[in-house]
Amino acid sequence: MYVVCQVKNNTIYCDRSDISIDGFGRPTKDIYAVLCVLIFQQTHDLNDEEAVSQLAFNIQWHYVLNISEESDSDKYMCPKTLWDMRNIVVDNGLDTKLSTM
Repeated sequence: MYVVCQVKNNTIYCDRSDISIDGFGRPTKDIYAVLCVLIFQQTHDLNDEEAVSQLAFNIQWHYVLNISEESDSDKYMCPKTLWDMRNIVVDNGLDTKLSTM
């Protein structure tokens, strides 16, 4: 999987490509949902476990992220996924852009 993110006019544009090798791996989480979770995490000063728990159980987060399904796949994110996506955000220089929006 690779993710290309850019910020133009205070808007984040992301393009991702899911690449699986020999059928291994799961599809990535929606990039916009992950970015929102990262922003919420910083806003509420949460660690990764707390952010993942809020995503799973906080109905206010579900409303903001437009999660209307009751399936676990929509409401669950592995802390490692959050950690990996944070690294992608930092590698693309979006951490400073997100903090100033």
